[in-house]
Amino acid sequence: MSDSPILLAAVGCGSRTRTYLRLAAQMPEQYRLVAAADPVEGRVQQVIESAPEAYRGSIQSFDSAEALLDRGKLADVMIIGTQDNYHYEPCKRGLELGYDILLEKPIAQTL
Repeated sequence: MSDSPILLAAVGCGSRTRTYLRLAAQMPEQYRLVAAADPVEGRVQQVIESAPEAYRGSIQSFDSAEALLDRGKLADVMIIGTQDNYHYEPCKRGLELGYDILLEKPIAQTL
């Protein structure tokens, strides 16, 4: 394993994403949250507060997946925990930017 932690970006900061990020925060030598996006006020702040204190001030905050993705590739891995109807587009754009993706199922609800 590399000496550097794997950088994480979160799109959709609901319950499941917060669970993933709480687990990652328990291993700060392996994982570091650098960006988070959610349109629901307060959710990004919740994930920032669950991050190790030393990194909280450097986590970028966004009010939409589009705003985060418009900044280019900010991390190694993107966690997509949006509502099911909104999985496909951020996943597609994230892959185009070169992110590895952790995506809740389903990838899409229609062909």
